[in-house]
Amino acid sequence: MKIKKLKCFLDQEYHKTDELDQYGRKENTRIYGIPEDFASEEDDGERKLLEIAAKLDISIHATHDLQRAHRLGKKPKTTKANPRGIIARFVSYKKRQEFIKNRKKLKSTKISICEDLTPTRYKLYNYIRKHENVESVYVTNGLLKVSYKNEWFTVESSNDLFKLDIDVNWHELGVSFLAGLHAELVDAAESFGAFSDGDD
Repeated sequence: MKIKKLKCFLDQEYHKTDELDQYGRKENTRIYGIPEDFASEEDDGERKLLEIAAKLDISIHATHDLQRAHRLGKKPKTTKANPRGIIARFVSYKKRQEFIKNRKKLKSTKISICEDLTPTRYKLYNYIRKHENVESVYVTNGLLKVSYKNEWFTVESSNDLFKLDIDVNWHELGVSFLAGLHAELVDAAESFGAFSDGDD
């Protein structure tokens, strides 16, 4: 049916764009839980990252290995606020992976290091974590690895949720424009009889 083909095309284009966005983040990483120097006007993101790298016994040179590292968002006006996260872009994927793979050394601290996910995949990650039958979720190379009912699945987009028998709430996933567009397409199809058996 034409309406199903159009819906499938829209889904594919949306997820193709997200896939390209995620690929563009492959040299990025995010770091949370590092105390922030509220007294200084200077962004301490790069300096703090290099300090963490030293604790992990990783050699990172600010000029050769990093494109940029900085705090996320606006600086809080109060020192009681939680420290902002740090986003870093490495020169190479290999160096980023070395940094991420050594994060296990920080297990006894409040510091966490994670991949930089697209907004869509980050919402998908949190959406899956809340499901009652999901035992574990972790991220590797932009893909979500999900332990569900004693089986492991790879999730890249909301379309993959059907593997897990999880209903998709487009609005909660932050892609409500797709939900609205799909509803409009269904209404239009019903109005013009697009669901007839003879419609290819």
